[in-house]
Amino acid sequence: MAKANAPVETGRYRDSIHAEDGPDGSVLIVSDVEYAAVIELGTRDANRPAHHTIANALDAARG
Repeated sequence: MAKANAPVETGRYRDSIHAEDGPDGSVLIVSDVEYAAVIELGTRDANRPAHHTIANALDAARG
């Protein structure tokens, strides 16, 4: 779901979203591009609004 809803300019962010095993047996959904936080959380100015791609996908998975 996160990849399907990710904003796409080059596809690098979308393609970097993946699952990893967490330290306590949980599953983490992560992106390893250096600008992932800017896409997910946005910036204070109006130039980069938050997309909450990963957070929204996690909320949808929880039901």
